[in-house]
Amino acid sequence: MFDELIQLPNRDLCYSEISQEIFCNFKKKRKNNIKNEILDKAQLDSDFILSCLSRSELNPLMSVYIKAIFDYRLNTTILLAGFEGDTAKISEIDEDRIEPCRDLYFTTTGIGDEAAYNTLLYQQHNRKDPLKKAIYNVYKAKRNTEHLIGIGKETEILILNKNGLRSIKDLEPLENIYIKELNCGKERAAKIKLEFEDMESTDV
Repeated sequence: MFDELIQLPNRDLCYSEISQEIFCNFKKKRKNNIKNEILDKAQLDSDFILSCLSRSELNPLMSVYIKAIFDYRLNTTILLAGFEGDTAKISEIDEDRIEPCRDLYFTTTGIGDEAAYNTLLYQQHNRKDPLKKAIYNVYKAKRNTEHLIGIGKETEILILNKNGLRSIKDLEPLENIYIKELNCGKERAAKIKLEFEDMESTDV
């Protein structure tokens, strides 16, 4: 659905206009899907459904169709990042809302959503962080999701500023820091385990 959802009438739109266009695309996509997957299959049309809703009682079969329409989800979220003037913005967009993400200054989506989000909270990720720290926080958040089914091992990091988009090609320094941090955690855990075992073996 991605290509359909990001279709724009032209390239000269500001951030808020782009987010609104994507939101409208979500609405159109949901409406078309409902028509193709529910209404057409049952040989119904939207006017008939609306007329049914005006009745005081619905037959059980129509109730099923109306519930299917009401519950229908695209199960897709687009994260839109960009600038409006000098202000950096990021929003979550789906068929229900455009949600600005300015309270925590970050957001996540996808299969690893919760794990990545928790990592960024743990790292106390903040818009005032130096760029290098911010890059590592995001790298670590992604790596911490790789144990989940469906998360690939490949990682791509892009940096967007007012001059455009650039890609970080060499991820080896980030990998080295990540592995070092993991090993420190394992060593610390092993030390705590030994201390606990020593305490258990001591007569109190």
